[in-house]
Amino acid sequence: MKNLFQKTLFDHKKGLVFWILGILASDLIITSFFPTVKEMPELMNQYAESFPEEISVWFGDLSSIGTPEGFLNVELFSFIFPFAFITYAITVGTNIIAGEEKNKTIDILISNPIKRSTLIIQKFLAMATLITIFCFIAWIGFVLVIPIMKVNLFNLAQMCINLALIAIFFGSISILIGSITGKTGISTGLSGGLAFITFLINGLAKLSSDFESIKYISPFFYYSDSNALFNGINIIHFLILISSIVLIIYLSIYFYKDRDLGL
Repeated sequence: MKNLFQKTLFDHKKGLVFWILGILASDLIITSFFPTVKEMPELMNQYAESFPEEISVWFGDLSSIGTPEGFLNVELFSFIFPFAFITYAITVGTNIIAGEEKNKTIDILISNPIKRSTLIIQKFLAMATLITIFCFIAWIGFVLVIPIMKVNLFNLAQMCINLALIAIFFGSISILIGSITGKTGISTGLSGGLAFITFLINGLAKLSSDFESIKYISPFFYYSDSNALFNGINIIHFLILISSIVLIIYLSIYFYKDRDLGL
């Protein structure tokens, strides 16, 4: 049997290409508007001030939209990119575990001399690799438009690492739910719902002190709070996300290793 890691990469290579093309198109189209935005600082300030705080907390600091970092943060890294990459991660995470049961291919996998723990680990590593490639290509896309943006490439790389981490986090959640239920619909729905709810929690914490104490349960807090485009990665937040991912995969192995797969 072909190495599971390699097989999973091969099975998802076509889908990755289409996602990459979409992201590169987004890079090009959205960043092409920056020179115009930069030349209209007063209009952009009025635009930022016109937005109610209840909306702006979820879309970055609008007052900085006239800077390269602020523009990218508002237009891409606050909402569009996180949910695009999370959607991709959840799709892959669901397909590689629950999808195998739905398609009746799991019996072929486990009929080979391979531990279920190894199956989970190799498939997780393949998913993480796909997401990392995806983020790296997105970064390359920005490198190509740097003459327009003049943004700090090192900080941009750190922002893309943050992006990869939060995508891997929710992809791991979909692996966990798939490992417990074996149902693609449940895995996709719960993972996506959790992403949306925790995104809302992170924004609400900025609006009201009543939510301040619960912001730490949102992975979006660890993704966005350090403003990596401006300040680089917060190493503590980075380690918290990494540790959370490791715990999620451990739980996936725990629930999957003895579950009746209904073969």
